[in-house]
Amino acid sequence: MNKQVLEWIVLVLLGAILLTACGGSAAEPEAAELADAFTAEIVADKPEPTAVPTVAAVAEVDESETAVPAPEVGAVIAGADTAAIAITSELAITLHRSGGFAGLDETWHIGTDGWLRDGQNEALSQVSDETLAALAAQVDQADFFNLAPEYLPKDTCCDRFFYTVTVNDGSRTHAVNTIDDAPNAPDGLWMLISAIMTAVNETPSPTEQLIC
Repeated sequence: MNKQVLEWIVLVLLGAILLTACGGSAAEPEAAELADAFTAEIVADKPEPTAVPTVAAVAEVDESETAVPAPEVGAVIAGADTAAIAITSELAITLHRSGGFAGLDETWHIGTDGWLRDGQNEALSQVSDETLAALAAQVDQADFFNLAPEYLPKDTCCDRFFYTVTVNDGSRTHAVNTIDDAPNAPDGLWMLISAIMTAVNETPSPTEQLIC
């Protein structure tokens, strides 16, 4: 309410009082009408109250504005490195090699944590990210999960190495058996075996890693 409106109200009230005091009963309705008019003007000048949103409405707005849909399992994030995706997947590789002239029996396991372990599950060394990426690519190139369970000749003599390669990608496990010089073993399988052996031979031990 501004100062001018207050002054007008005061003047009207004073006028009404004076008219009443003078005994003019006919002036009373006129003064009352003027007072009502100013009251209506004052009410009209008042701003309408702003509605306060309810708690439920605020919660609904916040949820719709801030909620971020979760990516689907296995989805490839735009701009992500495909090699990194392969490394961080549930890919585990085990190679068992036995036989040969010395009758060896060896097992190596490369787990999802990137550690190389022996048949007793003792940690031997940490495999580099580059090697893990190369192994993941080799599994894919070999189409490993569609290979036959074994590639063995009728005659398995003599003094040759037997190999069992097992791969788990988090949702399935597949194992393939073969032997040195198996004529029906696909090249992709031999390349995977060679890549695993390279990882075993080239990965430094924990002591060597500390020295480096």
